[in-house]
Amino acid sequence: MTALPAFGNPEQTINMTPDPAVMSGFTVLEKEWGYTIRSIDAAPVVAHIVQSIASLIGLSLAVAAIGLWTVPGSALGAEMAVMKVGASLMLASIAAFLFYFATRGSLPELQIDVVNSEIREVLRTKRGSSTVADRYGFCAMSQVFIDRSERRDGQVRLLMRYRNTNQTLLVASGQEYHLAELRDRIGADLMGGWARARKAERAQLRVAA
Repeated sequence: MTALPAFGNPEQTINMTPDPAVMSGFTVLEKEWGYTIRSIDAAPVVAHIVQSIASLIGLSLAVAAIGLWTVPGSALGAEMAVMKVGASLMLASIAAFLFYFATRGSLPELQIDVVNSEIREVLRTKRGSSTVADRYGFCAMSQVFIDRSERRDGQVRLLMRYRNTNQTLLVASGQEYHLAELRDRIGADLMGGWARARKAERAQLRVAA
């Protein structure tokens, strides 16, 4: 089931049941700073497998870094000690990166922050913790549009275009009549952000003059 907000009342949601053949969709969660667009699909199995492998490799490297100082004769020779310091730091750094990758989450969501005129790509874990993967100002987005070129099981995609380039940001997938409402809401918010940015620029120019 897809839940869309009723714009007149932020606490109210409009529940719309999609076509039974549609196996994925999205939900909009209202926040004090804006709203979060979250896919109701489960994270890809491949993502879980890759993160599990990264966690195991990270653990192995961490053990190896510690093992450099516990093997017999590890404290002998200044030159050997320097080499082991370098090797252990390298192993520990790689292990830390792999642990970060394995724990940063695999459930993507998009946060539309109308207070700060910012769009955030976020990765969320099943426990609810999240990591900001990327962020964009409202002024960086030139278009919000529905992409019908990859229609699957009656679903289309809602995309945002980065400036005037071919780079796009996936907002959500679902039935077109659901995405049209979301497109209009985001478009209005982006226009408001653009207007505030231009107003701030004009104010700065007046001060500079």
